[in-house]
Amino acid sequence: MSAVTTDARVDNAAAELEAWFLNVASLSAKAFGWRRDSHGDAAVLHVLRRQAARLRSSRLAEDGASYTTLCLFLTAACRALGLGLETRHWVAALRNVIEQCGLALDENLGVSLGSPAERFKILLDDAIDAAGLGSQATVLDEKNRRLALGLAVNWGVRTLLAYAAEVRLRDPRGPRTRHDLAWIGALVRQATAPHTRSLA
Repeated sequence: MSAVTTDARVDNAAAELEAWFLNVASLSAKAFGWRRDSHGDAAVLHVLRRQAARLRSSRLAEDGASYTTLCLFLTAACRALGLGLETRHWVAALRNVIEQCGLALDENLGVSLGSPAERFKILLDDAIDAAGLGSQATVLDEKNRRLALGLAVNWGVRTLLAYAAEVRLRDPRGPRTRHDLAWIGALVRQATAPHTRSLA
């Protein structure tokens, strides 16, 4: 398969993911009352801290249950930062995930590095701590905490994509038209198909 075809797959998947995330963010804002005022800001911070604590204190669930937590964390973090995830952000994330999924690890070295989702989750956890959302106090000032939260979004998006590609749901929830974890996983696997056979 040509590089042009591969790039087209990534671009198409990224565009679909951008539209999907806008819908998730809109639903989250309505559900939790994220208005553009002090009360809305407080509601965003509450959801952000709660979901960050859930992510930081646990491993990614093998049954896909971490999907909602990741989504709520990302939407709350983006709202707190005034950040929108555009197609270019999803393209960069997909390419990063593709690279990690295709990484050849030498088992003879005896070093266990975990799956791509597990490696991205480690970086996400570190960023959550640096942003002052973990169980430990951060030494960073407000400006750098915001930068750390931006990094958490960066690693959170990659964690979500890799997680979706790795999780195999025994009983996919809902019809095929449902845009959920299984749908994201299918998008990622289609985009990565030319690069790795393990996710095909």
